[in-house]
Amino acid sequence: MTQTATRQEHEPVLEPLDETVDPIPGSPAGCLILHYGDYECPYLGQAFRAIERVEQEMGGGARFAFRHFPLTGVHPHALAAAAGAVAVRPRVRDLASGRIASPSEGVSMASSLSIDVFNSGYKPIPGGLGWDDSSPATWPASTSTLISGDRDALLVDALLTTSEGERLAAWVQDTGKRPRAIFVTHGHGDHFFGAGPVLDAFPDAQLVACDQQVVDEARGQTAPEVMAIWNSWFAGQFSQSPAVPALTSSREFDLDGHPLLFRTIGAADGALATIVHVPEREAICSGDIVYNNIHMWLWNSTPDSRQAWLASLDAVAALKPSTIITGHKDPDAPDDNATRVLDQSRRYIEDFDRAVAKSSTPREVIDVMLAKYPAYGNRYTLFAAAFTQFPS
Repeated sequence: MTQTATRQEHEPVLEPLDETVDPIPGSPAGCLILHYGDYECPYLGQAFRAIERVEQEMGGGARFAFRHFPLTGVHPHALAAAAGAVAVRPRVRDLASGRIASPSEGVSMASSLSIDVFNSGYKPIPGGLGWDDSSPATWPASTSTLISGDRDALLVDALLTTSEGERLAAWVQDTGKRPRAIFVTHGHGDHFFGAGPVLDAFPDAQLVACDQQVVDEARGQTAPEVMAIWNSWFAGQFSQSPAVPALTSSREFDLDGHPLLFRTIGAADGALATIVHVPEREAICSGDIVYNNIHMWLWNSTPDSRQAWLASLDAVAALKPSTIITGHKDPDAPDDNATRVLDQSRRYIEDFDRAVAKSSTPREVIDVMLAKYPAYGNRYTLFAAAFTQFPS
């Protein structure tokens, strides 16, 4: 939403800069960036990060000045925050970017978001025909991400089994935050079948998706023939009438004054993929577009579908995140660094594509991929994917 300030509320705004009032570090010969801002605006920190990138690119050729512009009509504490800042004269960029607290006691300002991740760990499943039973077959470790403001939260994905849902609900309750919604990134059952216990614990929360195709694909997971497949892996472990996400009315979610963006990206592991983008934190919850140290779900993939998945990785990369919380993540993965997980996911798909093209049996594909990725979790995923490439 764009808020409009009137000239009368904020006169005068265009008086000449005064070094005794407006801090202007840098060389006088440099380009001047003059920023009008409001300390209570949740977008102010984003603007400062953009300005910092401009300054870095220009080296010493840029100077920065900040002019207070409190939007008192929509931010009731903004004027007091500006007055407090003038009184103590902090580095303005530190205050606006959230690096230091408000200088004025009693002034309420937009606080930073927190991002916490619940990891389910691996779950044993029957390996089936062709699997070497000397090592257990497992389902990939999955994540549920809690994005929190001061009071409220958004939960991203809700796992699979009832036990996982109960542990997830208890974990969220322990944070003291109140999820207003559970966002489902895509319509595969292992990302929302476990939502029931969380919805029971937080009855005001809604289970939502941002694209009608995701809603339809999620509903398709509850069809008898698909439920039979899930039951072959997890009999008696999940609800036989799971809640299905509804279509959200907006693709922007206001979380205690912080914008979270829901975006449809494209193809990934067999279902339409959407993400939650947290611009303020340069973070993305990617669902199953990106993986983190786990063999990727390339079951029934084709050369065309693998190319489409690569295009989705490029679309996520274009948003320039620093952090990506992946839908499937090995519990011992070193971090959530966006560059690392994007690069490894892209390389894995390309290597699988080449291995299939050069092999004549599933075992050859498996051997090639294990040689390249010996430490990745959930080898059953690779086994299932390889065998679908040679159906005869």
